[in-house]
Amino acid sequence: MLVRWAAAAGLAAVVVAPFVVVVSSQAKQVGWIKGISASTFGQVFSTAWFGASDPYAAMAWTLMVVGVVTALVQVRRRVPSARAVVRAQAVRVALPPGRRPDHGPPPRDRAG
Repeated sequence: MLVRWAAAAGLAAVVVAPFVVVVSSQAKQVGWIKGISASTFGQVFSTAWFGASDPYAAMAWTLMVVGVVTALVQVRRRVPSARAVVRAQAVRVALPPGRRPDHGPPPRDRAG
């Protein structure tokens, strides 16, 4: 059993080795990004999506949490329309815009 696991692990390492080489060669592209610190929470939950407006970010996050909790409560109560909405939104969250069934192809660059 251990031999099969070791063989599978070795094969997996060989298969992903080219990917690891490419990724490690691109490390300079993200080297300027600071590591995780005490300010990371504010950067992720406020600045990144809502600019520098902390009150707006707090209100928006509150509305999102209320919306998610409401949808989950409705799904738990087995409301058919809520189940359909949650299912549709899960697809929208999981897939990038160009791949969604409700979305057309990504726009083409008109300059080129």
